[in-house]
Amino acid sequence: MKTRNHRPSGIGRRSVVFSLIATPVLLLGARPSAVEARGPGLVVTLRPTAMYSEPSVTSVEQALLDTGEEGFLTGAAELVFVQVEFRGMTGWVLASDVTTNGVTGIRLATAVDAAPILDAPMPDAGHLGVIPAGGVAMLTGAEVGGYVAASFNGVGGWVDESLLGLAYDADGTQR
Repeated sequence: MKTRNHRPSGIGRRSVVFSLIATPVLLLGARPSAVEARGPGLVVTLRPTAMYSEPSVTSVEQALLDTGEEGFLTGAAELVFVQVEFRGMTGWVLASDVTTNGVTGIRLATAVDAAPILDAPMPDAGHLGVIPAGGVAMLTGAEVGGYVAASFNGVGGWVDESLLGLAYDADGTQR
């Protein structure tokens, strides 16, 4: 007599087939944009780097990170620091000591006025969040039509660069 193998509740053949069919359909409805602007993400140290408990070099040093160590951005930034996760710890490092592109340190910008974070680089795009006046955002370097790709407290999107008071373009060139 054959016994049936009963699957525990969870993913079955029907749900896998449905997922394979539904995923492309859902993606077709997504709003296209020329460049992705998401955060947080992978971060790599450019040089030996101290990780502090607070965004200050006078706070407790939690670890000394080696060149090339990989961690994650939490999405928080303050003054010249970004908050990161390395070795199972969360702390603060100088933005200039870590990179997301393998070449240059992370660039930061302070909002001069409340700056909406948009889902596309255009004025009528959907709102994902806001950077309050004085809030510090991380810039990815992408720029499209006066909008820069930025992340604030883990929310990534597009911000009107005039609201960030940049003396330089998002790619780092002086204006």
